[in-house]
Amino acid sequence: MVALSSCEVEYIAVSPGACQKVWLTRLLRDLIGSEPGVPILKVDNKSAIDLKSSSRVDPGYPIHESIAAVDKESMDAVESGSHRGFLTQLRETGNTVCGRHPIALFMAAVEQAEGLSDGRGQFKFVRYERSSLVEGPRDSSVSYASAFAVL
Repeated sequence: MVALSSCEVEYIAVSPGACQKVWLTRLLRDLIGSEPGVPILKVDNKSAIDLKSSSRVDPGYPIHESIAAVDKESMDAVESGSHRGFLTQLRETGNTVCGRHPIALFMAAVEQAEGLSDGRGQFKFVRYERSSLVEGPRDSSVSYASAFAVL
């Protein structure tokens, strides 16, 4: 992977950490039976703020709508059934899907499975939610999606 700016380097470095933070928080909650303290992920987001302020995107266009659009693209790529298409979409958009590696692995296995017909091996998303609607560069949000495949 090649980053084209220091902002992109920061984003690439922090995104997997944020995914792991969510996962570890849930794991701790399940293990100890109560809500653990909220871990704080500290990042210098000056580049992100500079990027937003220098962007050519209409400042009135809600950030949360662009996040939803990229998430929808990722879900469409999964529903296509092509693991290569899914990986290409992630690479082109930079979307950081938690669980992207097991998802792609499962998709590749389904592609190679024999005897799947009559709609079997198809992926279908049934729910999509976000923890908040991002309005500014200092806001954060996590997207959640649920899907199934009939085998």
